[in-house]
Amino acid sequence: MRLKNKVAIVTGGASGIGEATALHFAEEGAKVVVADLDAERGKTIEAQIREKAGDAVFVHADISEESDANKITGEAVMAYGRVDILVNNAAAFVLKGLEATIDDWQRSLGTNVIGTALVSRFASEQMKKNGGGGDREHQFPICIFCSAEFHYLQLHKGRDHAYDAPYGSGPGSGEYSS
Repeated sequence: MRLKNKVAIVTGGASGIGEATALHFAEEGAKVVVADLDAERGKTIEAQIREKAGDAVFVHADISEESDANKITGEAVMAYGRVDILVNNAAAFVLKGLEATIDDWQRSLGTNVIGTALVSRFASEQMKKNGGGGDREHQFPICIFCSAEFHYLQLHKGRDHAYDAPYGSGPGSGEYSS
């Protein structure tokens, strides 16, 4: 069990890659905080983890809302006392092309950019309290995965781009969920 006694937050954890990540992390011994807009599905994932003797809590959240983004870390700390891993999997994609409205784009930016930054900020503050962080020369365990960033890197593999590998990126897709 590679993640025994670790606490992992997975945004967009009620479906797709987020669901698979939450279930896999639980199998590896992590205590999982499943955060998503879809309360029914999120509670189902929580129950699936518990049925297999895992430990999980579901947090209904819209990460584009600052109070919800903060609530995710707060619930993790209330349930488990710490945060060790954050998987930013929640995403909202605009698939309407030129027919997209400003509201469509605002939703996408609110989730994909602002929401991801907010959840990362709140979770990393807690991770630092756990002893994570440090500078480039003295890295401590702090783990934040961003699914959209990973896909960007996969699409642009071999090209010169600004990316800070020590801070991590990981597998994921980012189906529409928060």
